[in-house]
This record gives sequence, C-alpha cells and structure tokens, in this order.
Amino acid sequence: VGWLSPNFLAQAILNGLDKLISTIPVARTIYSSIKDLIKAFGMGEEKGSSFRQVVLVEYPRMGMFTVGFATNDLSVSDRSGTNAMTSVYIPNPPNPTSGVLVLVPAETVQTLDMTVEEGLKLVLSGGIVSSGTLSTK
Repeated sequence: VGWLSPNFLAQAILNGLDKLISTIPVARTIYSSIKDLIKAFGMGEEKGSSFRQVVLVEYPRMGMFTVGFATNDLSVSDRSGTNAMTSVYIPNPPNPTSGVLVLVPAETVQTLDMTVEEGLKLVLSGGIVSSGTLSTK
C-alpha cells in the first residue's frame, strides 16, 4: 500500500496536467510533439523505440556520411516512376529534438551493426562514445 499510494497520486497529478495542457492551443502542440518524441526514443512508459535501425546515409552532400535512425520504408511516386525510400531521422546533438527527417533512396542506406541505444550514445556524445569502428551489417 505504501508503494501504491504515492504512485497513484503522482499518476493522478500527471493525468490532470496532461488534460490541462491539452486545452491550451500552442502548448498542446508542443507538448504533444515532445510526448511523441519521448515515445520514439523509447524513454516513456511504453518502452520500445520507433527507431528500427541505426543507419549510415550520405548526407548532407556526396562524400559526407551521417549516422541516423531508420524509421519507415516508403514508396515515393513522381513522373519518373515509383522509388523505394527510407525515412531517416537525424538528431542534432546535444538536443535531439532539433533533428531533421530525410528521405533517402533505400538502396543507398547502410545498416550499422549496433543497437539503437549505442547509436544514440554515439550521436548525442558527438562521436566521443565510440568503439572506433563502425561496421555495416
């Protein structure tokens, strides 16, 4: 009972704040985005990241590579036909919420042999936390 009471009270307070914030237009949008990002990083109550794999993509220009996180596979149709693309989220250290989403041709995406957690450590540390070698699968 001693453990349950504080957790129940804290949950009730958080639910009340959640409802309050959802009534304020601008705050609702920001709060919702932050909640979604926390879920994506797997830091919320619902563990399990939306990031499927740590990948290496040629970005922002030819010959320069960036570590990112594959989030989805898409088909992009234009006048020349349909192309298989991978959506890759590239967080900006030290604030990963200011990252960028890029669509990359699926055949150019290189999957790295590391966990999402290891990839986050690598990116958010600015490359300091690293084994010294990046291997593709």
